[in-house]
Amino acid sequence: MAYTVEDLLSVLHPHCPVKVDALCKNRRRVEHGLTTVGLKIHCLGDNQGLLNLIEALGGRSEVIANRFYAHARASVTVILPPVGSARSAILLLECIEKYFGHPIFHNPRYQIQLCSPCRLDGPRAAILAIAFYLGSDVLRRYSLDDLTTTFSEDTLPDGHKHRGRRIVLYDGEGELDRAFEWWDLEKDRFSILPQLPFLKERTDVLTCQSKTDIENINLVATLLSHHQALAYWEHLGRGFVADVEALLKRHLLQWRSSMSRTNNIEIWLRAFALGLRQNRVCSCKLNGKF
Repeated sequence: MAYTVEDLLSVLHPHCPVKVDALCKNRRRVEHGLTTVGLKIHCLGDNQGLLNLIEALGGRSEVIANRFYAHARASVTVILPPVGSARSAILLLECIEKYFGHPIFHNPRYQIQLCSPCRLDGPRAAILAIAFYLGSDVLRRYSLDDLTTTFSEDTLPDGHKHRGRRIVLYDGEGELDRAFEWWDLEKDRFSILPQLPFLKERTDVLTCQSKTDIENINLVATLLSHHQALAYWEHLGRGFVADVEALLKRHLLQWRSSMSRTNNIEIWLRAFALGLRQNRVCSCKLNGKF
């Protein structure tokens, strides 16, 4: 990303000065040890608003320098500067809405991609996808086209195979802005590191549409990354994972025990989707629809 956050805020300031001033003050502030938030906007329809923003920031070469991950049907994808909290991420998108003159949230023309530091393993990434899907305030059904990205088929430069079609994405490449606090544990004592302990590892979630989606993903990604990295909120992350597994088991959606030894996120998510379909069929039979 060649342009700076100062460039972006300067462009947005005339349209919403109070909110931009708040962003200038708090954009690197980490709240309660939650993970930082990176954003991408994928435009799936009329892209004039994004094109105007791109021109104001210096043109395509400055704003769309190297997009490894993008929605396959996106006419334009813009990477936004990372911020320290979900609150700042929502504020930034609200400022861009003011600039566009129309909404981004709950708008089928846009798909918001949320990027969180730490590459979650398969089981935790599956829990992130499940929690995002079940916790969203937006009722939705997905087609494969909704989840098709530039990484769905292509082989990456370092030899990794394609990533298929999924809600949770890995290995987006690019640089990770590490200049944010990370709440850690050192010998079981609270410690604040001055920068993120990750070089470029991250986990991304596609298809966000609402402010609630951003808040939920930020919270769940924090719990899961701290659980995996044994950081400050590890104990809450451990309890959250146990609660989700108990919820899935109670509703007959739990994966088989053999799956608990695999790190393949697609296997976990297929098991969840299959369980949902089976429950739906059983519900229809009970309600006399079959």
